[in-house]
Amino acid sequence: MTALTRVVWREWFNAPAVARMTEMRTLPREEVELNLALIRDGADLAEAIAEDATQDGSELFRSETEIVILEPAEFAGTYRVCVDYEPTYTAFAADLD
Repeated sequence: MTALTRVVWREWFNAPAVARMTEMRTLPREEVELNLALIRDGADLAEAIAEDATQDGSELFRSETEIVILEPAEFAGTYRVCVDYEPTYTAFAADLD
C-alpha cells in the first residue's frame, strides 16, 4: 500500500489580500492526500496538485496560475503552474443539401 501525505496549499494572493482574508478568517486552504514517492521538489508537487485538482473539475487550473504550498515544509513556497491543452477533435455527419 502506498503511503499518502497530507499537502496543504492555497491559491496565491497578494500581501494585502492575504492580510484582509486572514483578519476576516476567510483565507482559503486546500488539503489533498498525495503520494510523494516520485516528488523531487516543490515544482513537482505543484504539478501533482494541479493534476489532482483538475480531476475533480477545478476551474483554477485553466491557465497560468500561482499557488502557495504550505505543507509539507520541505516543499513550501510559491509556484507558477502553466497548463498546456491538446486539441480534441470531434466529427459528425453533416447534411449537405
